[in-house]
This record gives sequence, C-alpha cells and structure tokens, in this order.
Amino acid sequence: MKNTVKITISILSLFLLFSTTLYSKDLKTVEIVSDGKKAQIKNEYIVKVKINKDNSSASNSDNKDNNKNLLPLIKVESFFRTDQKSLPSITTITPTTPPTPPYVRERKILHRLGLQDIKSTLHVKLGERDIEDFKKQMQNEIEYIEPNYIVKEFTDTTTTDNNTTTTDNSTSNLTIPLNQWGLKNSNNIDIGAKKAWEITAGRKDVVVAIIDSGVDYNHEALKHAIWSNKKEIANNEIDDDKNGFIDDVRGWDFYEDSNQPYDETAHGTHCAGIVAAKSKVAMGIAPNVSVMPLRFIGPDGNGASSDAIRAIEYAVKMKVNVISSSWGGYGFSRAMKAAITSARDAGILFIAAAGNEKTYTDEEPFYPANYDLENIISVGAVNKYGNLCSFSNYGAKSVHLAAPGSSILSSIPDNDYDYFNGTSMACPYVSGVASLVISAKPNLNWKEVRNILFNSVTKLDSLKGITTTSGMVNAYNALNLALGNNPTPITPIITTPTPSTPTPTPIVTPTPTPKPYFDASKVKLEVYKKRVLIKLKRVTLYLDVDEKELSKIAQVTYIIQDSNKNPMTVFNSEEYFPYSYLTYKDEQTITYIVELKNGQELTFTEDI
Repeated sequence: MKNTVKITISILSLFLLFSTTLYSKDLKTVEIVSDGKKAQIKNEYIVKVKINKDNSSASNSDNKDNNKNLLPLIKVESFFRTDQKSLPSITTITPTTPPTPPYVRERKILHRLGLQDIKSTLHVKLGERDIEDFKKQMQNEIEYIEPNYIVKEFTDTTTTDNNTTTTDNSTSNLTIPLNQWGLKNSNNIDIGAKKAWEITAGRKDVVVAIIDSGVDYNHEALKHAIWSNKKEIANNEIDDDKNGFIDDVRGWDFYEDSNQPYDETAHGTHCAGIVAAKSKVAMGIAPNVSVMPLRFIGPDGNGASSDAIRAIEYAVKMKVNVISSSWGGYGFSRAMKAAITSARDAGILFIAAAGNEKTYTDEEPFYPANYDLENIISVGAVNKYGNLCSFSNYGAKSVHLAAPGSSILSSIPDNDYDYFNGTSMACPYVSGVASLVISAKPNLNWKEVRNILFNSVTKLDSLKGITTTSGMVNAYNALNLALGNNPTPITPIITTPTPSTPTPTPIVTPTPTPKPYFDASKVKLEVYKKRVLIKLKRVTLYLDVDEKELSKIAQVTYIIQDSNKNPMTVFNSEEYFPYSYLTYKDEQTITYIVELKNGQELTFTEDI
C-alpha cells in the first residue's frame, strides 16, 4: 500500500520458561519445571565427576567389592569427552521393561558406569530418584551437580510480504536493500556497512559458529556462506577427520545427534543471514565469511544447556573464530561457564544476546551473556531512532554495547525472508562485525578484537548508564581502528518521531464538527494463519494504519483469549509494536486496544 504502514504481529509456538511440557519431532514427552524465571528439564542434571588417580586406575572387574565405584543405574549421555566415542568398559543393562516416562531421547540408553571410565562431565537422568539422596551417596565422587537448564531463543517476529530472489554472488558491487536500516540508515543510526565493505566484506576462512536452531543451508542467500569441513568426506559414514562426528560436512545437530543441522524455527537461519546473507532482498554485515550451523534448539524454541555445551565444545574443537549465541536464561551453569572458558582459552570470542526481558541485568544476571568471562560480549538492541528497544535487557556493567534489533529483515527457511525483532538479531550483527575485523587483521587476538569493538562504537546518549560502552557497534569505525586509520567520524542524527499536527478546520458559520483526532476507518485488522515448517502454527496479524494516523498511536495492548473467552495472555508495547509468540491449539480471540496520544482508546477484535 502506497500510503499505508503495516504493523505486523506474528504469534509462534514458543512455550516460554513457564511451560510445563515440550513436544518435538524426535522427543517423547519431556517435562519442564520452573522456579521463577529459571526452568530445567525435570530430573535431568549435569554432573562433574572427580577424576583422580584412584579412579583412573581402578579395575572394572565384576568383583562385588568394586560396586562402590559404580554410578547408580541412570540414563546417561556423556559430553566433554575428548574422543566423542563410546565409553570403554561399559556394561549395558537391558531392562526387562521400558523406562518409565517421561522419556528424554530415544538414543539414550541405560548404562552402569565405572568411575574410572568417566572423562569429565556427564549429562544424566535420575528418573524419580531423590536428588538429595543422590548427592549424599555420590558426595565423594562428584565435584558438583546442577540442573540441566532450559535456554530459549530471544526473538519477537513480524511478517512481511514474501519475496524471493536470485542470489547475487558478486563481491565488488554489494548493495544494501532500502529496508535494511541496520546496515544503512538516513540518520546514521546504523553500523556503517557500506563504507565498511570498501575495506572488507569478510573472508571465507573466517568462521562464525551459529549455535542456535540450525540453519537452512540450502537457502539462496546463505548457501555460499555455509562452512564446509574439508577433512570430511560426505555420506561415506566414516569419521574421516577423527573428531568423533560422522559426515559432519556442514556442522552438527546436537538436538537430534545428526549431521543435518537444519532449522525448524527460522530463528537460526535469520541469525545466520544477519551475519552473511547475500541476495537482492537481504544482505548480511559480513557476506563473505563462513557460518557454521550448530543446532541445539528444538522446534519449540527451547534448548537444553547440555546440548548447548556440546555445541560450544564442537566449535572449539573445529577452531572457529567467533561463536554467536542468540539465546539464554536465568540459570547459572558451572558447566556452561566451563565450556565458554574453553572457548576463551582457544582464542574465540563469544557474542551473546542480552535478553528480551526488559531486565536490569546488573542485579539479575542473564546467562550466558553475563558470565564473568572477558571473551563474552553481551549485546542489547536498539531501534532505528537510536533508542534502546523496549524489550531489551540493559545494564551498565553487564550489557556491553548495542546493535540493531528492531524490524530486522533477514533470511528464513525455504528461500524466504522475514522481519524479526530481538536481542537475538542484535547479537549476530556484532558477531558479523567481529568477523570483519578478524578478516582485515587476522593476527589480532580475541582481547584485541573485543577492545576494538568497544572503542569504536557510535556513542548514543540513550545508552549512557545502561550499557558499558554507551554505544552501538559500528563496523566502519571498528575496521579503521583495527587498521590504524583516522577516518572522519560520522555523527548520528538523533531524531524522535513526533505526531503529525492535524490540519485545523476552517472556522465558518455555522461551525462544523471537528474532524476526529484519529480516523478509525483507516485501520484494518487482518488475520492470516499458516503452518510454519514442521509442526508449529503461526498466526500473523496485520494492523494496517494510514501513515498520517500512525504517529498518533501511543501504544497497543493486545489480549489473547481462549475459546471460552478467558484471557490467556496480555501484551503491552511502548512502541506500538507488540511482538510476541503464542501457539494456537484452540480457537482464540485477539483483542487490540489502541491507545492514542490524546488519551482515547480504540478496540479491535478478531477471531483466529
């Protein structure tokens, strides 16, 4: 529509931290229990086993006296193993009856493990065993035991008209689509992509690991950028490079233990596109670098910490340059911190989304963004006006910088494109800029790259006191700082949109009735349903508003009701863009309350 601004809200099945049950393609029922903002898979734990000389030299005989060196009968999946192969000296116990639900993964089997066989850390399921009894029984054999926390992707989505295009694989003539304000914005609230590309658009040997929901590696805008394991021969069912993973030619799926890390939520593909997409519809900030798809998030938008840790360890083993992590939660995990520490020791920057909870994370830490590790960069989100997005977490000590995170266009599966919002989108912008700096100056270490990113931000008054650097990442500034150049600084033009002033009605006799402040006839609510990818259903709501009326909106509240008209969810938005996720299993009603700046309210209702 030529004179219409389309406000779009997408509602996607996410089952946030307060969910009770998850369903996915290859999972039996998995129960989640929550304690406030923390959530974990019921009865699953991560156990760090003490390794000492006595254990390592112990005999794994059938001697009954050696039973004290055996872990109880548990479901176990080992990670952090150096070889990723089957543990030696394991006696497999075949139960006479199937394990009692809830199941976890069918690939897990029952083992009785001798402590001498344990390399470092285990992911265990205790069934209904009382955890305190387990801790007491194993107190001399374990260093710590912690919940297997749930982390989630952090994106709010909006949907635009579908567009597809052929890929532009050129490197000398990179252009920015008009609708990608994060790369180039008329008010200079952007990351300076066009000028940065005059220096470098990245190098193929610089690798960004996208630890997420997977990537559509066949996407027209991404297939040029998908990392390739040159030491692995595809489809020969042999671990050619001896890294413990068979046919991992393009990364790994730690959610289903597969060499096909395909995306089932669109989240990972969107993040990968922000880094390295190359097409006429959407460009990434570093279109010539490689992205490594590492999937651990399921189709419900949630992932287990244990799987995320395995993905981090894989990225470390395969020597990536940057890890991009657009997910998180509020549960502190020593095992997760240890994995990111191993990334630091390997010289890898770990870029993390600050979170979408509007939380002051100096007082309420959000992980992994807020582990006290110097190789972590925590990223908040800003909108095209240079203001912190209303959903973004913030913290003067805990959120380091910001990046574009509102109405971000990027790739989604099946050669499609979409606008997403969230610190999930801001995170890969910073990952991409880091990869450009590494491309331009490969000899820099992670500390130097981090300091360059911090010292080259575009300073914004709106970020003072709520981020460490008080600024937004800037690729052009970062590259010039890395190369020792002295470019003319680009000053952002800070503007705040103001309501348009209605044309006053001429006073005549008799005085006509004044025009209404807001013309409700120019608002149209449309509901569009579609099934997304494999199982999830998404409802897209189009609230079309004439652009002259748009500036008169103060905020929008929308209420989701079930078939009995009971309120299920209520969302408010300070920026009249109330993006969120919700499944629709039953008939529901969406009620919009549009609050105008003159205090009036308008209500729109539509059945899904």
